[in-house]
Amino acid sequence: MSDFSQYSGRIRVRASALIVQETSILLVQQFVPVKSEPVWLPPGGGVETGEEAEKALIREVMEETGCKVQPVSLRYVHEFISPPFHAVELYFIALKKEGVLKTGTDPEHPEDNQLIKNVAWIQFDSIPDIDLFPEFLRNEAMTGNLTGKGIHHFRSVQGPM
Repeated sequence: MSDFSQYSGRIRVRASALIVQETSILLVQQFVPVKSEPVWLPPGGGVETGEEAEKALIREVMEETGCKVQPVSLRYVHEFISPPFHAVELYFIALKKEGVLKTGTDPEHPEDNQLIKNVAWIQFDSIPDIDLFPEFLRNEAMTGNLTGKGIHHFRSVQGPM
């Protein structure tokens, strides 16, 4: 099991990319602190102090997928609380500009303890069959709202506050 202590006991700001091509979305399969098995989620990760969220998104997508993206617009703000973990996640609609898709790495973790297991273009009609995280994205993808207009806020709270 991975060590997630570096993410606990503080509020973490994350930037993630919603990259859609025709009938599929680019997702990363990886371990997350609140699940015992890997889940599928949009590529992204922590915003560093002094770093703009959109620049963090570009960096994280490149690290995780080998692809260069261009952020287009902020689509979702998701606050996730599951003590001792607390994250504010910014989901941007983004366009894939270049690069060859590959399973990347997370430089925050040693080579023998990588969280990322796979990257893939997942067909929208396959979404009911995968463990998509966070959960609100499943409904948004299945109803065609994922790349709509406007900014929407979701909150997931698990466990005692």
